Amino acid sequence: MTLQCVLPINIFNEKIFAFLWFWMFCLMLASVGNFLYWASMWAYGNLHYRKVQSRLRVAGYVVTESERHLAHTFAHSYLRKDGAYVLDVIRKNSSSAVMDDLVMELWTLYTKGETNKERLDKGGDGGGRRAPGKVQGDILYI
Repeated sequence: MTLQCVLPINIFNEKIFAFLWFWMFCLMLASVGNFLYWASMWAYGNLHYRKVQSRLRVAGYVVTESERHLAHTFAHSYLRKDGAYVLDVIRKNSSSAVMDDLVMELWTLYTKGETNKERLDKGGDGGGRRAPGKVQGDILYI
């Protein structure tokens, strides 16, 4: 091989690697931006809670002031940040309808648990189950 044959191949390789370098740089910027977005969503998680509460309002489950307080407790104590995050990931990877159905089912379980908890606190049978420990949502702490 002579120098004349190798030089055009090197110039071609240089163009390919320059393109690949810019492509990797753009991917790095997109990844850093996505990381900062999720980190801010995690740090300031009220946006997740507001999404869950707005889904309940739109569905008509939250109307009165006491239901708003219960929805706030549902989002902050029952779902917490990780549950709201998982719901947001489900919404992004499937559809809003799937998330809505899941939120409504979780809300139904939560309100049923709150009703049973009130019955237990008042000395009732709690819907047929009597727990010796503290009941929070559907979780029994002994």
